[in-house]
Amino acid sequence: MTPKKPRLLFVIGHLFQSGAERFTYEVLKGIDRERFDVELLTKRRITPRDYYYDRIRALGIPIHTRLPLWLGRVQRRARPLFLLFRRPIEALYRRHARLALGDLLDHFDVINAVQIENYYLLQPLLRDNRRVVVYLMSHRFQYAFNPYADCDPGRTYRFVQFDPSLREEYADAPCRGAETILFPLAIDLSGTADLSKSARIEETYRIGVFIRLAPDRPISGIFRAFALLRQQVDAELWLYGRGNPALYEKELRELGVRENVVFRGHTANIEKTLREDGLSVVWMTSFGPMIAYASIEVAGYAFPMLFWNQHGRMPPDEIRARTGGAIESFYDPENLAEATVRALRQPEQLRALGRRLRAHVLERNEISGSIRGLEEALQRIAAGEPETPLM
Repeated sequence: MTPKKPRLLFVIGHLFQSGAERFTYEVLKGIDRERFDVELLTKRRITPRDYYYDRIRALGIPIHTRLPLWLGRVQRRARPLFLLFRRPIEALYRRHARLALGDLLDHFDVINAVQIENYYLLQPLLRDNRRVVVYLMSHRFQYAFNPYADCDPGRTYRFVQFDPSLREEYADAPCRGAETILFPLAIDLSGTADLSKSARIEETYRIGVFIRLAPDRPISGIFRAFALLRQQVDAELWLYGRGNPALYEKELRELGVRENVVFRGHTANIEKTLREDGLSVVWMTSFGPMIAYASIEVAGYAFPMLFWNQHGRMPPDEIRARTGGAIESFYDPENLAEATVRALRQPEQLRALGRRLRAHVLERNEISGSIRGLEEALQRIAAGEPETPLM
């Protein structure tokens, strides 16, 4: 008799083109469907216009859209009221959610909440966390308040995190004793070409940045570095991403570089952009040695790239040591500008940096090298084993 496959439910906010959604899609695509039955639950009603809708449907994965989301809005927008009346608010939400979900959650062996705020929508519905995994996708500084403050101290937690240093972010929270499973920001990099020679390293230099234009996306350090770089070389800054360029109009004019910054809008195909737009180098943000999905994708094409480091406590030499010299990241905008000028004046060394980045992400972030470890952990949790070994 064929053993029953464990049933996995992944829970995500929506299916827009964003980091957590990209992560979910890559895991759903990479997980062994001969080994697991997989379904998806979103808290927002989705349409075929949502970026990952057709992609996930093409995988044959059922999508449920019945999770009410008003509890999260109360937690964020009326936090004093939530803290004062937490028990009755959660009780009301529990009744509402059970009417919406029915017994859906009871049919799964492991519930995978992608982002802790999506777990909080499930917490009032679950007696305990024995079959729950929470995937930490954001840094604490990206939230308006401590995202771990609403953990229930009477529960145990199991976190999947992409770097051991994330433990520092919940060290003083009720979930500080959480069991952790290491799993990188994984992505299918098979078939990516080496585009290091596509970099047009000549004046007027063209620096590309791939980032969503929003107040919660720090970018001022990149603007300051660009203003300093322009004191030494002729260059333009091309920004790719959805959002409102008017957010930066005043800052760019004060820096004297508004006429040299081009907002290109969203690009649906990074490879095509790297091949055709005549970029010399890419600038992105990092958090110490950790880089996000857009950076991993650019690195997969071996395109030269340097970083503005949002983790100011970690010096560039330590970041180089932890990444085998692949990631050049600087907290001080002056250092980023100086390093970029030096690199632009040594084109072959700059292209070699792109190739080191490619080797780094192929080893660390290619999903085929890490998905089996996650599958083993989920298998143990589904079987009800009391402890899941740290990975």
